[in-house]
Amino acid sequence: MNNHQLYLHNRPTGSKEELEAFATETMHSFFNDYDLSECHYNLWLMMKQCIFVKHWQLCKEERAQMVNFYESFHKLILASSILYNSRENGEPAK
Repeated sequence: MNNHQLYLHNRPTGSKEELEAFATETMHSFFNDYDLSECHYNLWLMMKQCIFVKHWQLCKEERAQMVNFYESFHKLILASSILYNSRENGEPAK
């Protein structure tokens, strides 16, 4: 596997309680770092840069911020999946 494949397929492990603690902490950390408006803006900027622009128009610092946002967002999706699957299986919310 390539490095990006290893990153994308890396999943947290542990007991149900440890996974839920990871998920809760990840969500807490994400929303402390990015408010909802910033999330919407960053997602739009990423899509726009990937789809509509032939050449990168972001400076080095902005590109680094997009990478940080993507990595945090990726982790948030994992955390959300853990909590969602837990709720879908009929387990009570904590």
